[in-house]
Amino acid sequence: MRAAIIRHTLRSLKSQWWPAAQVASWQEQQLIRMMRHAVTAVPFYRQLGIDAAALVSAADLARFPILHKRDIQADPDAFLAAGADRKCLRSSRTSGTTGEPTVTWFDEESWALTKYALKIRRILAVTSPWFRRLLIVNEQLPEATNRYRKERAFGTGFLYSEHIVSLYDDMALHRQTIREFRPDMVYAFPSFLLELIRSYEQAGEAIPAIGTLFTSSETLTPAARREIETSFQGRLFDLYGSTEFKEVAWQCREGRYHLNFESVYLEAPRCDASEHGGPLLLSGLANRAMPLLRYDTGDLGSLGESTCPCGRHTPQLILTRGRVDDMLQLPSGRRLFSDTLTSLVDALPGVQQYRILHERPARFVVQLVSRERPSVEIVEGCRRRMLQALSEPVEILVEHVPGFDCAGKHQAFVRLW
Repeated sequence: MRAAIIRHTLRSLKSQWWPAAQVASWQEQQLIRMMRHAVTAVPFYRQLGIDAAALVSAADLARFPILHKRDIQADPDAFLAAGADRKCLRSSRTSGTTGEPTVTWFDEESWALTKYALKIRRILAVTSPWFRRLLIVNEQLPEATNRYRKERAFGTGFLYSEHIVSLYDDMALHRQTIREFRPDMVYAFPSFLLELIRSYEQAGEAIPAIGTLFTSSETLTPAARREIETSFQGRLFDLYGSTEFKEVAWQCREGRYHLNFESVYLEAPRCDASEHGGPLLLSGLANRAMPLLRYDTGDLGSLGESTCPCGRHTPQLILTRGRVDDMLQLPSGRRLFSDTLTSLVDALPGVQQYRILHERPARFVVQLVSRERPSVEIVEGCRRRMLQALSEPVEILVEHVPGFDCAGKHQAFVRLW
């Protein structure tokens, strides 16, 4: 495995600087190869009756149906390629905290690329990791984290030291781990880092300086970014990914999200197609054990320009605040994106974290976390602007709460009906 990690890392360090035309050509060739493999070796795609020889361009991807998570959950075996033996494969499982767990299987080569090499490239792109220490806050339960720790120790330890902890550990234990391990880099959910900041404040302990912070899996608001960077005196780089494909896109030092084009092909509208972009459809280019084509992530976004001031010409992902499933449905039947409200809360001064609960069509509860209780003027101003934005007679309650349970992913908007 280590030889494969080194090989893929060296290749990806070169390919990130390819010109746009070479990236596009390479992606099309790999996509054709994967489409042909899918209709030949994978039960779900074989039943479509598509002739492998007829797949000759990226445009042929439109002949495949859009895939959803529920399709994989209903019959995961249908997506395993012929001859794929689970005993020889690597698995990736969601925590299940936001729904039914999903398991994806990877062959050794794709695992070396997606799980290790592309992560190493991402770290090297924004900081120097040599002889430094990375703390990873894993979303799995402690027992699963212990198993993950044993495997992980053999993957990237030749570049930097790693220590892996569970999100579900007590905050006092997290502070102790940080004191003892003294990380230079931390990888965690934004909500965890915000909760960690509050934990230090409540314990009366100084917040340590951590130069490089990586976040993923949750929407990163501008307010949360400011709070995290200021408190830890570091620079934050956000990632976009999924269990089914691992890391999909990452922020460079210019703040733009670069697609890991070596492992995924992205279908999305161009940046000027619509205000909210469109569904993000991902097709795997590396995992031959469980090829997934046109997988709907449930997120919204668009493709940006290919040129970045950092010098990379790889496709850029522009993420839209909110998911397809996070739309407001008002009593009149109108549907609006959740950022109609979240953008207003983002602008509130002093708010560290928040959650909007859509309890029923005509009732919203806005929960705010801040060091000091927001003034009546701030609360009423927020409520008034929300009512104006919705333009319908609804009830909006704004309340101050001490914090949220950081077990699992934090959702800024939660629909309860």
